[in-house]
Amino acid sequence: MMMTKVQATTLFSQRRKPKTKVEIPRGYCVTNTWVPKIGDYFPNFWADSTQGDISFHKWAEGNWTVLFSHPCAFTPVCSSEMAEFAALKDEFRSRDVKVLGLTNSSHEDESRWLEDIERTFDVDIDFPVISDPDHMLSKSCGIYATESMPDYRIRKTFIIDPSLRIQMIFEYPVMVGRSTEELLRVIDALKMSAKHQVAMPCDWTAGKHCLVSSKFDDMQATALYGDNWFKVRDYLRVVDGLEDSIR
Repeated sequence: MMMTKVQATTLFSQRRKPKTKVEIPRGYCVTNTWVPKIGDYFPNFWADSTQGDISFHKWAEGNWTVLFSHPCAFTPVCSSEMAEFAALKDEFRSRDVKVLGLTNSSHEDESRWLEDIERTFDVDIDFPVISDPDHMLSKSCGIYATESMPDYRIRKTFIIDPSLRIQMIFEYPVMVGRSTEELLRVIDALKMSAKHQVAMPCDWTAGKHCLVSSKFDDMQATALYGDNWFKVRDYLRVVDGLEDSIR
């Protein structure tokens, strides 16, 4: 039985019809200058900070960097976070990590706020904090949750590697403070992965087993790790005995 051209076209078009469908609200279809993604090269910027003017690439290149934002000065959750980041300065320093804060407050308010935090929490804030009162940097880096709700701010954190590429992005709602424990864990995992070309299992912490990445076959795994790996399944290979001195 021979099909007509119309019947054949209808049949094949039905077979090609995709099952997956995404309906994006019209208000979300906006044009951004940049939506940060893991793997992106972080753009350069120039900004005023509590430690003077900063040219970001010159300041950060060659180091691991944590850039973290706050909606504004003199707010409770932001104050607790700023104090904790200051208290962990030795942890960041031991990992060769530079810290850079950002708020949407004026330089004058930032300075008074940080002095108050140092007195209240008995800490020394030794990292610079950028003043971004006109929101130019915040909007460029996607620190607002959505353009359709410009007042809905978020807590955003970037981990940036020495080549200035984004390796991790954290986003928290404004009413929930960050986990500095998780931040340090991810920094350790990223540095371990970069140093040894390994993958990191769920809840990995320093000293635990790592995994052979699926991009390496068994021969490549042996070339990389010698006898320090074993196979649980063809798709699950464990690396043991690696030096985990990543600080």
